[in-house]
Amino acid sequence: MNNKSFQKPLIIVFSNLGLGGIQRKIVDIVNFIHKKNISIPIYIILRKEDDYSISQEIKNPQVHIRIYQKTHTKRAAFGFTFFVLYQIMSLHPQSVLSFLSPFSIPVLIAKICLFWRKCTLVISQDHFTSNMMDTLRYPLLNTIGLWFFYRFADTIITPSEGSRNDLITTYSIPPSLAVTVRNWTKIPPMLEYKKTIDIISISRFVKGKQLFIFLEAIKELSDRGYKNIKVKLIGDGPEKSRYALYIQKHGLKQIISILPPQKNTDRLYNRAKIFVCTSPYNHEGFPLTVLEAMAHGAAVITTDFGSTREVITHGDNGFIVQNQTELVDSIILLLENNKKRRLIAKSAYTYIRKHHTDTLINKYIHYLHLL
Repeated sequence: MNNKSFQKPLIIVFSNLGLGGIQRKIVDIVNFIHKKNISIPIYIILRKEDDYSISQEIKNPQVHIRIYQKTHTKRAAFGFTFFVLYQIMSLHPQSVLSFLSPFSIPVLIAKICLFWRKCTLVISQDHFTSNMMDTLRYPLLNTIGLWFFYRFADTIITPSEGSRNDLITTYSIPPSLAVTVRNWTKIPPMLEYKKTIDIISISRFVKGKQLFIFLEAIKELSDRGYKNIKVKLIGDGPEKSRYALYIQKHGLKQIISILPPQKNTDRLYNRAKIFVCTSPYNHEGFPLTVLEAMAHGAAVITTDFGSTREVITHGDNGFIVQNQTELVDSIILLLENNKKRRLIAKSAYTYIRKHHTDTLINKYIHYLHLL
């Protein structure tokens, strides 16, 4: 075990600690640092406080959270940028970890302008950047920032080779700066659970997740006679009312239940036969929910988004589908063939146990120079 102690803090910069894979990653990292007996003050700098927060899952007593919107009720267009600059200037960190370009560019500006002493800056770029750019509030400024500022980072971490190559080819990031660190998940014991849920999907309820494909697939299953299946859709977001209206309009209330975000999703994964992910191509770096489902014995069916084939071998440890028809056919296959479903789930668990444990956090700690 390490007993290394630091006086200068680690700063982590992101939007919020609400529902999402990056938020889960932040909590895992700070808890892992505590588990490794690395004594360092950690300041998590957030733009806003989310209605659903996982901050209570932080077990590291040296973590302090500072939220821009709590101290600035009148928010200027670039107020958060100056808030981050002020925090860095006043805290004098030894290392900074930021996620995605809107939160990394202010830190890079601070490094260029304010870091008269050495400070390690690591960016975790968890999406397929080029495809996500048009969804940002200031896409042109973020594009310019990527081109000009990202090369000043010490390390840029991506969750897949696909997202790494996207940075290198689209934004001319030097290959030596960009490294791949796979996403991780906790690995429970491989136990047999009674499967009382046929299908689940866990996601933010936003347009980019393509959940209407999921709903339309369930409607098709119902039309084809699968009226007694149990389906759980877990999450929250601006599209929730539209999903509820679709379910009501098409008479699916007896099949589909919408559940709010869960503090502990293990029970749902353990009880589920099938997990479905409908993220569009190049939208994700790699969603943690897919890894979680694979680690808990749910057979995964996913769309062919950018990094899918780096993890899932079609027909071996999951299914990769191109459209709604293939999604429906794959669901029917797994519902009707329990032996095949169990083999898929067992293969997925074996793969996750080998390649996606939380020991990967050691690589973040290494790049942040905390060892």
